[in-house]
Amino acid sequence: MIKPIYTPKGRAKEYGDHAINIYTGCPHRCTYCFAPLVLKRDREKFHTEVTPERTLLRLRGCSLKKKRLQGD
Repeated sequence: MIKPIYTPKGRAKEYGDHAINIYTGCPHRCTYCFAPLVLKRDREKFHTEVTPERTLLRLRGCSLKKKRLQGD
């Protein structure tokens, strides 16, 4: 399971202390995309089966409490 709220690593860290994934999959089909490989998903399914993260709302509350983040 992917964590919807996470701490970015590497170069992505310069853009913010936290990030959020709201979808699984991506329709853009960038030739350099490494996400299917990292997530161990079939590339074709990753690019055609794009869905909102179902557990986002439930996990959002847990992640926010755990990280002690504040939101509007």
